[in-house]
Amino acid sequence: MTSTRARAVGLVGVAALAFLGACGDDEDSAQEQACDAREDLDDDLRELGDIGTGTSIDDIRDSLGDLREDLDELGSAGEERLQPQVDELRDALDGLGDTLRDLPASDSFRDAADSISAALDDVTGAARDLRDKAAEEC
Repeated sequence: MTSTRARAVGLVGVAALAFLGACGDDEDSAQEQACDAREDLDDDLRELGDIGTGTSIDDIRDSLGDLREDLDELGSAGEERLQPQVDELRDALDGLGDTLRDLPASDSFRDAADSISAALDDVTGAARDLRDKAAEEC
């Protein structure tokens, strides 16, 4: 009887460990997904920071698309704690998109450059806030 009881306790223990391991895998998977998205955000933010005089408007638009994809990845990872920073970055990306769309209406090249610079500052600031918040778990 003792042998049967010990075997039952052992089986319950193995089942509990398997269950806990499976839960950990799901959490790790979501956390890994969020960490991967944070790394992508870092890479894309660096790319956006490398904008120079030879950068085309299409290059900036491509960077915007990459950053939006990073936000989608973070959203699919279920990172609700990051939602305020995600929203802030989405707003900044929308602002940069609006600025790029309005370039033909600029009074001068200087005005256009200043508008782009200010919008890029908003994007990089919001992206850094999001990256830093996401880094707390990675």
